[in-house]
Amino acid sequence: YEMCKKDYPDILEELEKELFIDCYEGYDEVFVVTLTGAMSGTYNSAMTAKGIYEEENENVKVHVFDSLSTGPEMRLLIEKLKEMIEEDLPFEEIVEKGQDYLNHTRLFFALKSLHNFAMNGRVSKAVASAIGVLNISIFATASEEGTIQQISKCRGEKKVVKSMIEHLENAGYHGGKVRISHADNLKL
Repeated sequence: YEMCKKDYPDILEELEKELFIDCYEGYDEVFVVTLTGAMSGTYNSAMTAKGIYEEENENVKVHVFDSLSTGPEMRLLIEKLKEMIEEDLPFEEIVEKGQDYLNHTRLFFALKSLHNFAMNGRVSKAVASAIGVLNISIFATASEEGTIQQISKCRGEKKVVKSMIEHLENAGYHGGKVRISHADNLKL
């Protein structure tokens, strides 16, 4: 995929756009939640598909939420959208409340490996290797622009959990939904 993306970006963008249009088919109201547009072309593909689908289909409404995030924060928004759809709220109200909800959620994460960042050229292979050898986790958040913003470095899993709790409290967390997700890190 990465080689294809580098050598044939226009083809992949076209495929993504077509996939979105296929998913929109048969619906009059569509809500889409994408990975942060700052680090992925998915948002742009969804917006292009929205324009085409609305142009080709009268009385259709599509709203694309740029999550400015990933994973668990996207899931929280999707769960909220589902609740509002089940309450039979009007499309415009769902869009407004959905965006407001997204503005009040946060994503925190710990990276135990920077291998993928090194493979994409975002960090040097030497730095990625050192992080792994020294058992350092990078604790980060999604910035307001949807990019990765490093907050701290932690050595060891107990410090990662402690840091996560501290950052939740510092961000004003006083209860509510929390989604914890992991990628190949069952111990944490």
